Amino acid sequence: MKLAPLAQHLSVSFELAKKLFPLYLKLLVKFLPYPIAYTVLIFLSLKVSFFFGFLSLIAIIVMAVMSVRYNVSLIKGVAAVASGKEGDADKLWMESKGYFWKMFFLSIVLALVLGIGFMLFVIPGLVLSVFLIFSLYILVLSDKNIFEALGASMRLAKGSFWPVLLRIIVVAVVGIILNLPAQLFGSSMDFDAIKANPAAFSDMSVIYSSLLTPGFFLGMVYSFVAGFLLICFGHAYLYLTYRELEKSQK
Repeated sequence: MKLAPLAQHLSVSFELAKKLFPLYLKLLVKFLPYPIAYTVLIFLSLKVSFFFGFLSLIAIIVMAVMSVRYNVSLIKGVAAVASGKEGDADKLWMESKGYFWKMFFLSIVLALVLGIGFMLFVIPGLVLSVFLIFSLYILVLSDKNIFEALGASMRLAKGSFWPVLLRIIVVAVVGIILNLPAQLFGSSMDFDAIKANPAAFSDMSVIYSSLLTPGFFLGMVYSFVAGFLLICFGHAYLYLTYRELEKSQK
């Protein structure tokens, strides 16, 4: 199947991403406390405290569950906005309950399949990445189970492998370009000193002094903002590709 011209798709995706921005920002506000708490607990656990180590384990589990809810909300949100609805962040967040195990097992299957594929001289992994890229959207937006979603994704991409691959490459390049400035800020973290004295890594004062520098802070802020913008654009870009392929097969 021949997809819409790339320039047209980029333009439409950009317009949808602009509409998604307010909704995705509200969803981010709901999700953000969890990674912040997770990061704090992980740092505290470096003190080799049993109490904080136990809390960090709980934080990992909670973070996994909330990450699934966040991703499900993003997928449902782009579908809602693309259909002309405003999208209710509270409603989307509530609707994201109950998807954990489906998304968890699908992620395991994808990791195994793609991991084996990339181990086999990269090309099989690249091919499978194209075939399976829409499986998350299908799982969330339809009543299909994991293997049905995988099969449906393969059928969608099968007849448009090269156009879909080109679109994936383009969005990957956009992501690389967006993140390039973050590398310019760099980090003043003294890894050589830590390598010379590994025990220093357990010293929170060393870690904090390494992190609390203007360059590292600016790099983190930029990476966060660029990552969020890429999420808005990436979801719009891939969802519209998914819908275009789905409509062509009806």
